[in-house]
Amino acid sequence: MKGKTTKPIKILVHPDLANEFVKEAEVGHTVMVDEILTHYDMVVGPNCWRMTKELLKHKEVAIRAARKAKE
Repeated sequence: MKGKTTKPIKILVHPDLANEFVKEAEVGHTVMVDEILTHYDMVVGPNCWRMTKELLKHKEVAIRAARKAKE
């Protein structure tokens, strides 16, 4: 595990991806898993990022983009 993050963000995660965001919680990001996301076919908003298991290779890019947007 790397050190603690100096720029923590809040991440809302679909239950299917919960296990993929353990590291982020360990370094200090707030990771919330919510079943409500399973009720919708599409989630729209300026802070949304499409993330499926196949797209997890882009997770770090998404986190960097979220930090930049937060500034």
